Amino acid sequence: MILFDKIKKEIEKKKYKVYEVNLALEVVKNGIQFENFEKLQNFMSDQNINTIFFSKYYDSYENYVITEETFRNARSYFDYNIIDIISDDIDKYNQEILKIDFNKPCSVVISCVFQGQYCFVCLEDDKSFDEDKLIGAEEKLYEIIEKNKMNIDKQENENKKIIENLKEEVREKILKDEKFLLCTTKQLRKNYTRTLFKEKLGNHYKLLKDIWTTDAPVGVYTDAIDFVEMIWKEIKQN
Repeated sequence: MILFDKIKKEIEKKKYKVYEVNLALEVVKNGIQFENFEKLQNFMSDQNINTIFFSKYYDSYENYVITEETFRNARSYFDYNIIDIISDDIDKYNQEILKIDFNKPCSVVISCVFQGQYCFVCLEDDKSFDEDKLIGAEEKLYEIIEKNKMNIDKQENENKKIIENLKEEVREKILKDEKFLLCTTKQLRKNYTRTLFKEKLGNHYKLLKDIWTTDAPVGVYTDAIDFVEMIWKEIKQN
């Protein structure tokens, strides 16, 4: 429970006038911060202040669970094809986050006003949250990736070999395709490449298609087009 619950009786005993308000944390923290509630009370007593404001602040599970959006934001950091390796760790972590009751405030600010300035103490949650869990979703994703780095490196090396083999298979397909010989302009070869991706390369070529497909507009595969152009030059040189 929030530490505020522990001093609630003390507040009631002193017969303060207590008001719950919605204060932006940034506004309050421009004031004078006391180390603990006892010191704030002593100050209030010295200054004959008997009015207390308290504000509750909440966190959200959305700041911590790892989602598809987290993957998209971090994609430049890792090969998207290694998700299978880290999925168990991600699921376990997300399940732990979802056990946390975010309906309870994570902190409470108790304050008073003195000469137009807030005087306050900030009470954090007393360890009902596991601090090791509560880091940002992207940061946690990087942590999980680092934890699995050995297996990821092994998988990426295997994927590179598979991709090279798939490239050679695609090269052989193109060289045997008489329709390709009719693609005498660069635009025709671009169209050929798009058709190749959409209609002729099935799930067997998923790894290759993943690395060749970019976030550019649909149908644009820069690396694939360059690969096809190299094959065209090879044909012309023979």
